Amino acid sequence: MIYDIINPSDDVTLETDDIDVARATCLFLGEGKYGLEDEDGNEAMPLLFLGGMDEFCEATGFDYPSTVRNQRAKFIACLRSTMCCRVSERKAIRAAVGDDLDALARYNDVKRTSLNDIAGYAHSVAKQLEQKDVATAAANSGSGKST
Repeated sequence: MIYDIINPSDDVTLETDDIDVARATCLFLGEGKYGLEDEDGNEAMPLLFLGGMDEFCEATGFDYPSTVRNQRAKFIACLRSTMCCRVSERKAIRAAVGDDLDALARYNDVKRTSLNDIAGYAHSVAKQLEQKDVATAAANSGSGKST
């Protein structure tokens, strides 16, 4: 599903099949200052920087630390999926850009009008997490440990 990150900067969307991963990604990127709507316009997560996190988590069963820890691959993929576009534009852009991460980064740079580079930050964090996972896997394979 496609989600719209509600923020004061550019139109930004992300994509995942797991609502909690979408929520965790949005919460990570905005530190509670961004809301989240699904592609049908339904609220998936309210703004939480003024409070209400405990109530929201209790009402929805959302567990931020557990989601990031236990759904790491989906979390990274969701960060990678972040794009500067409206929900209505996303499918056409993905059809043109495909999975070419460099082309997607160029598109985001051209489309972005704000100094707040939400998609660029998301892609940077995803790359760092991927590199850390590769290094950890290499270190563990050399020591005989499994992850």
